[in-house]
Amino acid sequence: MPLIPKKKSKYYIFWQHYRWWIILTVIISIFIILLSPYVFRPWTRYPEGLRTKIAWRNFISTFQNSCREECLSKRQSYALIWRQTYKKQPELLTEYFKDVFSGDNAELQAALIKIMAADSKNKELPPILAQVISSPQASLENKRLIVNFFPESFADDDWLHQLRMQVSDDSVLAADRLYALSLLKSYPSRDNAVSIKNIILNNEAEEILSEACRLAGEWDSNLFAWTESDMERMAEIIRQTENGPQRWRRLWLLAEIKGHDLSLQAILRVLAENSGLDNISRSLASETLLQRFSLNIKTPTPTEAEWQIFYEKL
Repeated sequence: MPLIPKKKSKYYIFWQHYRWWIILTVIISIFIILLSPYVFRPWTRYPEGLRTKIAWRNFISTFQNSCREECLSKRQSYALIWRQTYKKQPELLTEYFKDVFSGDNAELQAALIKIMAADSKNKELPPILAQVISSPQASLENKRLIVNFFPESFADDDWLHQLRMQVSDDSVLAADRLYALSLLKSYPSRDNAVSIKNIILNNEAEEILSEACRLAGEWDSNLFAWTESDMERMAEIIRQTENGPQRWRRLWLLAEIKGHDLSLQAILRVLAENSGLDNISRSLASETLLQRFSLNIKTPTPTEAEWQIFYEKL
């Protein structure tokens, strides 16, 4: 009697049909399990080179549109990542920086200059910024920022002399004189203060005078060495100047001068009692006399409209 073949189980049949697929699935699963700590980890834990590239791209993307609080927070976190590489090996990011400075994103360019200034070793001028400041295509604002953040790299007597000449030359365009003034800001010295003082003691365009007065207020007052004749000259210009910011700024600066109290008191009193001046100017002079010399000179009280004009113009 012939043997009856044993009936195969359904599991055995399933294995016979799909064994290669099962084996392949198991191998792939094991492979994924082994790689998952690397493949599925956050990008912030990737190898440094790859992490730097991703952080840089994300950093750049935050400058594409307006950036508010959440965006600014992300921008800072991205910068912290790629700056670690920059501090160790600045040359690795040079090509990225070149692309930025060859573009037209002023906000991004300014941010990079400030970051490089903060991370630069011994405050040395990075080579990429040396290229920027020597390029005729680079913006004046970028050059001004570079000089302001790396002043020691530009502390050259001949260069500073040229700046002073440009500041003092009224035949030079106002924009170029303002640019030279903005560069001088990083170099407070007696020689540079002479150029600033000459602007204040002469009839100058409002924008030029405004910047000069700002520097005079920021620098150490001892650099300027105001004399009594300087004060008399300034008071003369105040009387001659029409009502407005040029008069008010000089009056404010005059009131800040120290070391000539008797002369200053007499000059301010003449200005406070001058009926030819506007009420604001007389009031400012009177207020200084009261605060510094306890001398009360009654002057007309400025109206709200006059004060409004005063604040708007300053």
